[in-house]
Amino acid sequence: MINKLLKEYINDSRNPKVCFDLGWAYEQQGQTASACGFYLRATEFGSDIKLQYEALLRMALCFEKQGNRWFMIKGILLRAISLLPNRPEAHFLLCRAYERNKDWQEGYTHSILAESIATSEPESITDLEYPGKWVFTFEKAVVAWWIGLQNESIYLFKVLKNNNQLTKIYKNAVENNLK
Repeated sequence: MINKLLKEYINDSRNPKVCFDLGWAYEQQGQTASACGFYLRATEFGSDIKLQYEALLRMALCFEKQGNRWFMIKGILLRAISLLPNRPEAHFLLCRAYERNKDWQEGYTHSILAESIATSEPESITDLEYPGKWVFTFEKAVVAWWIGLQNESIYLFKVLKNNNQLTKIYKNAVENNLK
């Protein structure tokens, strides 16, 4: 697969779709540094905003896998949001990153903002890890606890407990947080 894509790339190194596909192929092999380079080329040479958006999100996910790249991830996700502000995936990844980085107030504020503006449905080429709009309530519940809004946090987790759309991982997280 990579050999075929490399041949395409040699013939047309400024083709954003070829760059994206090559980035995806490298990412699937765990070669996140190489993947990021090709995703970056897809954003630089492309005019398809949806492809640029997805390439930026893939870059953020690659940097997340590498660890300890918080400022890079945040900047990439904010850039993606500026391209397509109503798409939910970048908002979700940013909320999750705020939570993981213990930026509780930013996570709380952005989860509220994202919940109100992320209206479009995902339409991505790859899995961007976005489980559904309910995830903004989950993120808000988690970070609310850490900024002193325990009653709100418990209430939101109780609401989520009755949500049939939750994936198994989130269902377990809701139950554990309620305990």
